Amino acid sequence: LNQMENDLWLQVKEDKMDATMLREALETVCKENTGVPLTARSLKFLRLEPEDCQPFVSVFKHVPLKRQSVTTCITTLHKSYAERDAVSCLVMASENSYIYVLDPEAFTILTRVQC
Repeated sequence: LNQMENDLWLQVKEDKMDATMLREALETVCKENTGVPLTARSLKFLRLEPEDCQPFVSVFKHVPLKRQSVTTCITTLHKSYAERDAVSCLVMASENSYIYVLDPEAFTILTRVQC
């Protein structure tokens, strides 16, 4: 998570910031391009019409901020050798420009690459 984004939503939760201030601050964070993309919640918030911002904040300010990603593509990659019945790793591409290679036995992430 982007730490600045997380801090902003915490301030909103504690009523230290309103929806207008949050919008301005998130736009600044987005423009700074720290290398960590904003969460889907913040991106959706920035696309809202100004009159819809406060109700959105009221609904989501008590929900913990988390990174959610949608898988857009999936395939397999042979782990050791290229035979039909060889063990294969699952390769997934996500909407937020990451490619994950998963271990075929434990389903842990072997490699994560940002495109």
